[in-house]
Amino acid sequence: LGAHAGHGETVTCSKAVNSDLFDAVLGGLGQFGVITRARVAVEPAPARARWVRLVYADFAAFSADQERLVAARPDGSHGPWSYVEGAVYLAGRGLAVALKSSGGFFSDADAARVVALAAARNATAVYSIEATLNYAANATPSSVDAAVAAALGDLHFEEGFSFSRDVTYEEFLDRVYGEEEALEKAGLWRVPHPWLNLFVPGSRIADFDRGVFKGILQTATDIAGPLIIYPVNKSK
Repeated sequence: LGAHAGHGETVTCSKAVNSDLFDAVLGGLGQFGVITRARVAVEPAPARARWVRLVYADFAAFSADQERLVAARPDGSHGPWSYVEGAVYLAGRGLAVALKSSGGFFSDADAARVVALAAARNATAVYSIEATLNYAANATPSSVDAAVAAALGDLHFEEGFSFSRDVTYEEFLDRVYGEEEALEKAGLWRVPHPWLNLFVPGSRIADFDRGVFKGILQTATDIAGPLIIYPVNKSK
C-alpha cells in the first residue's frame, strides 16, 4: 500500500515493511493515514459454485464445524471451501417464513422438514452453515460431487439436512440483490436498517447462544432481520 501518513509523507507499507502502519490504515478509518495506492493480487474468477447449506439443531456441533471449516491446516493452507457463513433461525419467530426468506434457497418442502426437525428436538433455534465450493467450467458433475462429499465428511450436521444448489459464480456473488428487490417491492428497503455487529470470544459463544438466541431474542418483538454468525481467525 501507499499511505499518506499523519506526518505528511507518503509511505510504502506491507506486512513485511512498515507493518504497523499497514495494519493501522487497513482498519483505521483514515485516522492513521489515507491509502493512496494499492497493489492487489488478482486471479481468474471461477466459473461456477456448489452452494450448500447445512442444518443443525445442536449449537455445539454447529460452532465446532464452523471453526473447523475456517481453521488452517498444519501446512498453513485451508480447505476447499471459498466462503463460510452461518445463520440462526428462531423457532418462535416464524421459522418457516425465515427459512424461505433466506434468498429463496430453501423450498417449501425443505422449510417444512426443518420445522419438523425443530419440533422433534424441541429446539427453540436451529442453525445453518452456508458454504461454497468453486469449480471450473470443465469440471464434471461427478468430480464436483466427490469433492463436496469429501469436504462434508468430517462435519456433524443433521443427517439428511444438507441442501445444495449449483449456480454460476456471478449468481452467487449477486445473491443478495434478489432479496433487495423483494424488500423494495414490499416498501421495506428505503427505511432505516440499524445493524448490530458484535465480536464474542470463542470461549463465551455457547453462553451467548443460551443467553441471547435461546433467551432474550425468544421474547423480543421489536427485532427483525437476519441473524448471521461466523468465526473469525485472529490471524486475519
